[in-house]
Amino acid sequence: FFCMGILSFWKIRRVKFELFYYTHHMFAVLTVGVLLHACSAWYYMIGPLTLWGLDRCVRSYRSSLSVTLRCITPHHHGITELVMYAPNHQLPRMGQYVFLNIPVLSVFQWHPFTVSRAEKGGKLSLHIRAVGGSESFTSQLHELARSNPPLELAVGIDGPYGNPPNWLMYDKIAFVCGGIGITPVNHIFSGLYDYALHNTNDDMWTRVHCVWAAQTYDLVALFETTFLNILNNPIGSHFSFTVHVTADPNPEARCILPCRTGRPDIEKELEELLLEDEYGSEFGDGVPLPEERVLLFVCGPTKMMSVCQSLAHMWNWDFHGEMFEL
Repeated sequence: FFCMGILSFWKIRRVKFELFYYTHHMFAVLTVGVLLHACSAWYYMIGPLTLWGLDRCVRSYRSSLSVTLRCITPHHHGITELVMYAPNHQLPRMGQYVFLNIPVLSVFQWHPFTVSRAEKGGKLSLHIRAVGGSESFTSQLHELARSNPPLELAVGIDGPYGNPPNWLMYDKIAFVCGGIGITPVNHIFSGLYDYALHNTNDDMWTRVHCVWAAQTYDLVALFETTFLNILNNPIGSHFSFTVHVTADPNPEARCILPCRTGRPDIEKELEELLLEDEYGSEFGDGVPLPEERVLLFVCGPTKMMSVCQSLAHMWNWDFHGEMFEL
């Protein structure tokens, strides 16, 4: 149990998740020991053990449902794109994630990844960046994609999971993401856009803006379809975005989207959104409506998360953060 405690530390758990996960199954030894040596222990343990058993049964059933792999593609910067059809699974809501299993890599490993696209009919897309060294699951997945494997490759998913915010309750939503942190934002941003596009009779509720910082345009190109759709039809002034390319020496030569070079001034961009009225123009007195409800959703490195969290606190915005890094 000392080992279980040590392996629970955040830094160890992030880098050696499998070691953390499997050693915590030692709780089964404790459970058997307690039941053998304390006859009345089952009064207190039957409830939690029943719930745990039901959870495992549900997850086992969902992970056994058929999944068809349609595409596995390696991209620059160690990114692997998976396109799957899972018609018998529940369609993930905007911002949810699934657990992924690739038996040819590991029969027992299930890793959580946010969904980058989800369409009716069960089509799911994941974009996964290789991190954690050559022996990590994500690095092995990228090498597998580079080897041009057959599409009959067995794949399992379990989910979806997560309790994302109610996006429709906000007057304004700001997304800030760095690098591959675009994956959940792409799902949400495109989902909100599709909702607005197909509900034109509704009073459009939300002003949505996305700030994305990526090192090179190679990464931007993987998700440019979402932004091109919005660029061609922004639905009035309700949807907007800025894409910042931070390390590409000449992004303009390949850019289809309008891109800015260098790191974004997050505070300045969000402040412009803060001071807009419902018609997309700034207030004359520079003061936002007090009854406005604003959400700041961030997915990126620690420094970006910290800056955005401070701004959300200062402006009394709701804050939701997800972090992709080891």
